[in-house]
Amino acid sequence: MPPEKAIATLRRAGIRHAVVSSANDGGTLMLLREAPELVVPALSPYRKLGEMKSWLTGDSVPAHVEARLKKARCVALGEFHAYGAEAELPVFKRVVEIAREHRLYLNADSDRGAVERIFEQDPDARVIWAHAGLEPLDRVLAMLRKHTNLWIDLAVRRQIASNGEVHPDWRAAFEEFPDRFIVGTDSFSVARWHEVEGMQIRCASGCRICRRRSPSASLARTPQHCSSSKR
Repeated sequence: MPPEKAIATLRRAGIRHAVVSSANDGGTLMLLREAPELVVPALSPYRKLGEMKSWLTGDSVPAHVEARLKKARCVALGEFHAYGAEAELPVFKRVVEIAREHRLYLNADSDRGAVERIFEQDPDARVIWAHAGLEPLDRVLAMLRKHTNLWIDLAVRRQIASNGEVHPDWRAAFEEFPDRFIVGTDSFSVARWHEVEGMQIRCASGCRICRRRSPSASLARTPQHCSSSKR
C-alpha cells in the first residue's frame, strides 16, 4: 500500500496520532515523511521480515538499534516478540537498556512472564503491552494495578464489546484505568490495512464511555499516542 493511501486510511478512521513500526523501519519512515503530525515512529529491532524469533539471538541487533536511533528520532522500541525466559537473553536485556538510555517506550508482543521480566530489569520502564498478551481481563487488571508504567494495546481483543455495547467487565476496567488503554490495529499485512477504518468505527460506536472521555475514536491514550499500527 502506498504511504499516501495508508495515511488517508488512518485519517478516515479519525486517528490523530498513531504509533507505527515496520520491519525494517523503511515503511515507518515513509509514513513519517508523509504525515509527521500524525505518525509517532517506533523502531523495530527486526532488520527484515521473518526475525520474530531470530532477533533474540542476533548479536548485531543492539548495534543495529543504536545506529538507527542516531539517524531517526523514535519514541518507542518495538513491536517485538519475546516470551517467558526469552526476556532473560542478553540481546533482549540490552534492548531494554537501550530503551532506558533513550527514554523510549517498549512495545512488547509478549506474555505476562516477559513483561514482568522487563520491569525486573528496569522498574521505570514504560511498556505498551501488545494485545495485553491475550491474557484474561483479571490478569490484565492485576498487571495494571501492579505496574503504573504499563499501557494496554487492545488490537485483536474482539471480546470487548458486542451489539454496540461494551461488556460490563471491560467497561469497569476502562473506568478504573481511563488513560491506560490504546486502540491497536495490528495491521501487519496490506489486507489488514483495509480493515483499519472499520475497526476504528466499531470501537467508536461500541465504546461510548470512552467517547465521553476522549473526543478521538481511541479507547484511551498514553500521554502521546492514540493508536498503534504496523507498516
